[in-house]
Amino acid sequence: EHGGTKGFHPDLLLFRTSNDRMIIDVLEPHRPNQDDTYAKAKGLAQYAEKYGGDFGQLLMLQVEGSGDDAALFGFDVNDPSIRKRALRLRSNEDVQGLFQPISR
Repeated sequence: EHGGTKGFHPDLLLFRTSNDRMIIDVLEPHRPNQDDTYAKAKGLAQYAEKYGGDFGQLLMLQVEGSGDDAALFGFDVNDPSIRKRALRLRSNEDVQGLFQPISR
């Protein structure tokens, strides 16, 4: 949908344990002005459809502002209701509605 199929390499993998089980979270920080934001979000949602059970969170993130005024926004495509919306994305304007504030 965005110039053909391309590889996707998330920026961060976080490893944590819960109840003696290793959990891997995938974090993809992305600048909102890049034209492939929706394509990456949709691709991550498609990945979650197949492999989400093997992971904790599969997050798309963006930072607005800088320094002390910076705010973090994101969404987790491993949440079935968010994933359903992400799979229908067609543009960067569509994806902006998925980003919600993440508290510090």
